[in-house]
Parts: sequence; C-alpha cells; structure tokens
Amino acid sequence: MGQKSILIVEDEQIAALDLQEILQSLGYRVLGTVHSGEKAVAMADTEVPDLILMDIHLAGEMSGIEAAEKILARHSVPIIYLTAYADPELVERAKKTRPYGYIIKPYDERGIRTEIDFALYKFGLDQNFMTEYANLAQWVQQRTEELALANEALKKSQARYRLIFERSGEGIFIFEAEGEDRGKIVEVNPAGAAMHGYPVEELLQLNITDLDLPENREGTPLRFQAILEGEWIGGEIDHVRKDGSVFPIDFHAGLLDLEGHRYVFSVIRDITEKRQVQDEIVRARDEWEYTFNAVPDLITIIDDRFRVVRANRAMADCLGTGSEAIMGRLCYEVVHHTLHPPDFCPHTLLLSDRKSHTVDIHEDILGGDFQLSVTPMKDKTGAVTGSIHVLHDISRRKRDETALRRMSEELRTIIDNTPSMIWFKDTKNNFVRVNPAGARAFGKSRDQIEGRSAVELFHGHAEQYYKDDLEVIRSGKPKLGIIEQLTTARGDTIWVQT
Repeated sequence: MGQKSILIVEDEQIAALDLQEILQSLGYRVLGTVHSGEKAVAMADTEVPDLILMDIHLAGEMSGIEAAEKILARHSVPIIYLTAYADPELVERAKKTRPYGYIIKPYDERGIRTEIDFALYKFGLDQNFMTEYANLAQWVQQRTEELALANEALKKSQARYRLIFERSGEGIFIFEAEGEDRGKIVEVNPAGAAMHGYPVEELLQLNITDLDLPENREGTPLRFQAILEGEWIGGEIDHVRKDGSVFPIDFHAGLLDLEGHRYVFSVIRDITEKRQVQDEIVRARDEWEYTFNAVPDLITIIDDRFRVVRANRAMADCLGTGSEAIMGRLCYEVVHHTLHPPDFCPHTLLLSDRKSHTVDIHEDILGGDFQLSVTPMKDKTGAVTGSIHVLHDISRRKRDETALRRMSEELRTIIDNTPSMIWFKDTKNNFVRVNPAGARAFGKSRDQIEGRSAVELFHGHAEQYYKDDLEVIRSGKPKLGIIEQLTTARGDTIWVQT
C-alpha cells in the first residue's frame, strides 16, 4: 500500500505546522496546507488527496463545511473535521456532509492516528461496498431482465443471488421505495434478521421504520427522496432490536429497479464494537486530561524546538492565562520572559544527552522556588521529540531549610558561649562535640577531645557515667540532678551537677 496523501485545511499557521509535523511523523504524505475554503477546493481539483483534514471554522467567506460540500460534489474523498469545541448546532450542519470523523483541538498524536486510520479504513469499506453492491444490484437487475428469455437462466440467477443473499455476514434489506407501502420489508437475509433479534418471517411483516428510534423517523422522507433521485445514501444511526435494546448501525442504501417496480436495496452493518472502541478512546483521553489537570505540579510538554505542546491547568493558572494561550509559544518566552533558554535549562541538556535531569531553581515570574525535572519523550525510532517538564513547588521547604539553618546557628552560639560545660556523646561513650567551657575544664582544645572515649578523660568514673547515659538513651527520658566528680587540668577535684 502506497503512502497516503493528506490535505490540511487550517487557517491557524502554528496549528497547521504542528499538524503537518505530526502527520509526517506518522508516515503520511502531506499534499499541502491551505488556509481558506476556496484554496482547499482549488487544490482538491488539482490533485485529489486520499483524505482531507478540514477546520470547520475558516477565515474568509467560505466555511469548512461549505468547502467540504463543494469538494464532495466533485470528488469522492473522506473528510475529517477539525474543531476546537463540539457545538451541537455546528455538528448537525457538519453531519449533512457525512464526515468520516471529528478531531477535537488541541491535537494529540494518538487521537489523530486513530481517527485517520479508521476514516481511511471505513472509506475503503464504503468504496468497496459501493462497487460490490452496485454490481450486485446491477447483476440482480440484469438477471431479472433475462427472465423472459430463459427459464434455466432464471433458476441459475436466483440460485446465485440467493447464495450471496443468504450467506452475507451483513444485513441485507429490500423494501418498498414508494407508495402506501413505502418502507415495507419485502426481503431480508438471515444476518439482518438475527442482528435485530427477529425471525425472518416476523421481520417481513414490519416496516423498515419500525426498526428506527422515534427521533430518527423524522428524517425518513428525506432519505427516501434522495434514494428515489438516484443517490446512494449512508451514515450511522441507531436501530431497535425486538427486545427493545438499542444498537448502532452503519447503513448504505440505494434504488433497485426490478421490472419497473422500485425498491430500496440496503446493507446494514452492526458497529457496536466500533462504538465501544471509540468510547474507550474518548474515556481514556478524558481520564488522561483529568489527571493531567488535577496534578498540582506545574506540567508542560515541550517539543524539540522549545515550543509548548501542552500545559496543565496548574501551569496556566500560575501564569495567569489559559492553556490554549500558551500552546505553540516558546517555553522560555512564556516562563522566563527571555529571548533564549537560560543557562541552567535542563531541556537544552536533555536534547543533547537524551537523559532525564533535575535542578532546583528560583523563578520570580512563577512566584517561588521549584524543583524542575525533565523526562525525554521519544518516537518509535528512539529519537527524542521533546520532554515532559515538571515544576514542583519547594518554596516552603526552602523556607524551612533557611529557618533550620538559622536556628542551628543560634543554638551553636548559645552552646559555645555558655559558661557551663556541655558535652555530646554517642552510644559508644565517645565525645562527639564539646563546648569551649567543657574543653577548658580538661585543659585541652575541642579538637583534642572530640572523637575520643570518655574513659580517657573521666578515668575511674567513666563506667558509672556511661551507665547513666545508657539509662537516658534507653528510656528516652532526661535524668536530672546527678552529682559527678571531675578532675580538672590542674589536678583539682571538683563536683558538678549534671
């Protein structure tokens, strides 16, 4: 299968460029990018693409829907609409052009691939159906016209038609096209009956509209009129089974003229599984969006050209703007208000070594201290396409660290300047720290005491003092008023209360 060509119709230049890069990275050939409906019609006339991505809202006199109508009047090509929001009235207008899907802005690569692949697949099925079943209808008509010529030919034709009719995995319906019995089912194959939960005989007593939801019956006259005018119509609607359950179908229908009597020939496909896949895609996307925007950290997705691809709500709120206003802009312009990335930029380093990086920064524009981490994003080939940029607010931690340092300095000053002797010992009876007064009592410097065992200084009393220390360590409670005997550097014996 050759490389599929796609025409982009998008009047926002940055969005069009982003879309072009995504499509090319997915292996599609971008036939061109135009910014107006008039140019889209002209380019489609020059070279018909395999698919058109059409922005519904276009600058100029011609909307995306009007451009699609003109193109479809001349060419058979699948169209997927691009829109920033799902306006029900706009969607109803767009439905008349029978689009093959919708892509809601902002774009994501996975959603674009899914919509395009499914549209191309469905268009291929539609084209095959149009060819196969048009041939089938023509074949049925030709065989019927030969009835007058030969009985044997009639039997062969009926047998061949019946084989196709009975064994088709899709529902085939033939019903009256006009008159008082318009819509009455005259033929249905087993697949069509089973799909709706009816025996064939019971279904032949019904009208095709009995299978429609009440709200869908309003469009029945228009559908019949289009068929009678020679148009093959198709689309997706809901049908009702015998048990009352509702399920989605994809249908195609056209006129079948047999010996001067006109019928509607319709093929119906159950698309429940397709809808479930679509719903799952939407659910997964919504869950991702919810999680992305619920995280309190400031998160942006940045491409390899420093452009913001996505920003979560926390980031947008911190910058005092909306997420859409950030997308497509250079990250260092948005966050740092500079013309170039800062020297500490971990995204620059990531693009060079393809590794994750973390750095603490202070940013006045964001209002505090942050731990900034970047994680590489890679395509199927392993090439770095950008990074996930996460800013975790550590302003409170920084304030706490500063306060702790200040308190430590204050405590050290108090200990060093108090006239009382203060010793810090570990669980092995070694001096960890001693204040100047404690060192002077032994006639030594602090360096000469710290790290040495208490046995060397307290001599015969060290064992008893160590027992007192262990009792405090094990109980977790202070022991006050202990009277201890010490020998000073001059050899004097003194008594101290510990």
